[in-house]
Order: sequence, then structure tokens, then C-alpha cells
Amino acid sequence: MKTITFGPTPRLLSCITATVLLASCVPPSGGSCLLGQPVTIPASDSTPSTLVVDFHLADGSLVTVQSGGQAPANIISPDGTVTINAVARDAEGVRDVQLWIAARKCTSDAATGTTSCSGPGLLGAPTAANREGGAPGATGCTERLTSQSVQVVHTQARDDSYEVSVRGENFGGQTVQIGLIRLRAN
Repeated sequence: MKTITFGPTPRLLSCITATVLLASCVPPSGGSCLLGQPVTIPASDSTPSTLVVDFHLADGSLVTVQSGGQAPANIISPDGTVTINAVARDAEGVRDVQLWIAARKCTSDAATGTTSCSGPGLLGAPTAANREGGAPGATGCTERLTSQSVQVVHTQARDDSYEVSVRGENFGGQTVQIGLIRLRAN
């Protein structure tokens, strides 16, 4: 597996499947966390969370992007499924982690030489999120994860790409974001 990492301190996320990961993000009853550690939700938190995003590309390689580092403008994958896992971390608890993924789809007509594209549209809500609804004094977790898979395609007649941004929020309302990354096929 080829790994490319962007950020100040690389750390790979361990995951088996998106389904298992999504299930592990919700604290089971009893206040334990399958991802991160249980923490009492504070009344305030003035320090922002950190983000780690793994792009599992169609060829099996991995690109990791972290908040605080230089995010690549483009991530290029072979045609196929790309799974994007985002984890927000905060020692005082994470309220939410969000993926905002906007599709851009283009088709070309070889007979006329025209290309038409749609998107990316304006998103009114995240396309994937994992929000904790607890109030101060309740139990939350120091890490939250969300995941989404997309299909990237690049042929003579079709080009499907995505614009990806990631946002994390702690219980004090402090946010951290990894800006726009274009995910496309080669």
C-alpha cells in the first residue's frame, strides 16, 4: 500500500469498513467510547478540535490530511470507489465531525465535441456527519468519526469529481476546518 501523508504529525486511522467505523462512533450505553475516551461534556471549551482525514483511494493507496498542515489542492485516484474517513479529536470532547462533499459531473459528446457539466452545487448541510447531542455534564467522547464513499470516474465521455471539505466542532462551539480539496480520477 502506498501512503501519502499531509500534516504536521502523521497518524493512520485504523479501519476495517465504513460500516464498522460508523457504528463505533456512537457511545454505547454506560458511557464508554469505541473511538476515543469517555469525557464529561464541559460547559465551555475554548480550544478547537483537530481533524484527520483519510482518503482510501481506488488503488488501495492512502492519503492522510490533517488540520494544521498544508492540504493538497487535488487528490487523484484511479477510477473507482474512494472512501473518505474523517475524525475530529478534542481532549474535552467532540460535538460533531462533518464531511461536505459536492459532486461535479461532466459528460462529453464526441460527435459534437461539446462538454456539459453540472455542479458542484451549494450544499445546505453536510453529506455525512456524526453529531453528539449531549448537554454539559453528560458523557461524550474525545473522538468522533464520519465516513462516506464516492465513485470517481474519468473517461473520454465522462468525468465525475468531488469537492471535499471537513469540519469539526467541540462542545464550546469552537470549529476547525480543512478547506476545499478536489478529488478526481486520473
